[in-house]
Amino acid sequence: MKINVLITLFFVILNPIFTFKCGSSQIKDIKINKVSQPENKRKLSTVLTPIKIKVDYSYLDSQQNSEESIINRLKKVLNKTINYFEKLLSVYHSDFFYQEEHFKTYCKIPIFDSDYRMWGLEYDIAIIPYFSDTIGTSIQAAATACVAISDTMKPKLGVIMINPKLDFSHVNSEHFLEMLFLHEISHVLIFHQAFFLSLNMMTQQIKNDEMIYYINSPTVLEKAKLHFGCKNITGIPLENYGGAGSAGSHWESRYMLGDYMIATDYPEIVISDISLAVFEDSGFYKVNYFTGGLFRFGKGEGCKFLNEKCIINGGTLFANEFCIRTQDPFCTSGHLSKGHCYIAEYPAMLNIPYQYFKNPKVGGYAPADYCPISFDNLYDNTNYYFPTNCKYGMKSMTHPDYGETVGNNSICIESSLVPTWSNQGESFRSICYEIVCNHEKETINVLISGSVVECPMAGGLIQNPSGFRGKIVCPDYNSVCTSEIWCNDPLDCIDKKVTAYINSYTYKYTLPINEKSQFIKGVSLFSIFIIIVLLF
Repeated sequence: MKINVLITLFFVILNPIFTFKCGSSQIKDIKINKVSQPENKRKLSTVLTPIKIKVDYSYLDSQQNSEESIINRLKKVLNKTINYFEKLLSVYHSDFFYQEEHFKTYCKIPIFDSDYRMWGLEYDIAIIPYFSDTIGTSIQAAATACVAISDTMKPKLGVIMINPKLDFSHVNSEHFLEMLFLHEISHVLIFHQAFFLSLNMMTQQIKNDEMIYYINSPTVLEKAKLHFGCKNITGIPLENYGGAGSAGSHWESRYMLGDYMIATDYPEIVISDISLAVFEDSGFYKVNYFTGGLFRFGKGEGCKFLNEKCIINGGTLFANEFCIRTQDPFCTSGHLSKGHCYIAEYPAMLNIPYQYFKNPKVGGYAPADYCPISFDNLYDNTNYYFPTNCKYGMKSMTHPDYGETVGNNSICIESSLVPTWSNQGESFRSICYEIVCNHEKETINVLISGSVVECPMAGGLIQNPSGFRGKIVCPDYNSVCTSEIWCNDPLDCIDKKVTAYINSYTYKYTLPINEKSQFIKGVSLFSIFIIIVLLF
């Protein structure tokens, strides 16, 4: 049933706030070259072993672009990232003999290590990182395979181009860069349109006068059906926004927002089972699904989430993912970060399929088909990666008077709660609360200033719980407590080898938009101040 609500639409006149973190599809001078080697040289193993990735730093060391300390930090991050892949992926090793032309002709890089010919006896693939000015100032990194076995398309050699101005000074920079290189190495291993085409993992169709590409391989469909709660999925769309820099080799953010294989920066970065299934379906890798169930965008929302517009007649069927009033406090769908509802006025009219509001220039987050989603655009994150993250965000941005806690056991919850004894106002906010999952009762205990608010399994709106004034939007148990072994972020999940319960995908609960609207008291004074400043 379509929900119709009357809202007053405030909007901020802003330039788009997103940046493309990856330009892998933008690499024009390097393509994936197919090479053959005699069968008697391959010595194909019959035993699965953790993937062994050779990262050769010789070229990087030869460059004078950065200080030695920066290069050493870069190596440390890349080595840790390789370790995560060794925990995620297993392979059948086959010997490979590298040739000079593989580097100089196909990958267009010099050779510095004289032992390169023998790398393929010990390692499954080699990757060469180096600084490059050719990827563009707005791109943080780009990567691609450049050599693959001719008859299987299995990658054997790849490159990672790194922006020389990549900033290591921010707080949380190592975690940010680990996720960035997890993303880039994934492009070398499988996430590339050339692989999708050669391995018959991709289909296409015209939608709204645009050619849309979909991944429709069997394990991807299986994991997607479980995640979205829809039996009729025929494919997961790839990004069609951003031109060659993002389209075709990344997930479409409208459906996969927050997954580490979308093309843009986003405050919430996790690994989905759907992305890992791409590795499985290539036939090259056996995958350990150590995701902890942290990918929650669209989780359990059913087929309508994939087929309906995000905003219909001023309202939404999916209040966990999309919002309707600009700058209203709004958690990311995975409840990992605080944010606000992002709606902006763009310089020109949006295409008709993306016009959700009366003003045809007004829309949300451009890479997500202009749908309004949670984004932390009100905060100064100049010196901080993930400033609004509830696990390791800026503690100076917290509200201790409201019981806010940033730490390993915290999640984002929308709330106006204040203790009954407090003289604080009941302003609505997205806030980090420490929680405990009660797996026996299937409830969530929210810890606020030494007191406990028990959220029922189905979640929903609770008003004036014992000891408090105000309201809290409880997340449902199955959207947050996805594993008995708690993990705080995707890398923590890999380290703990966490697997999500299959039955955690069966939930279906969405807070009705009209119920949620009752306690959202419009734009806060702070938001109005921001709007006035931006307008004048």
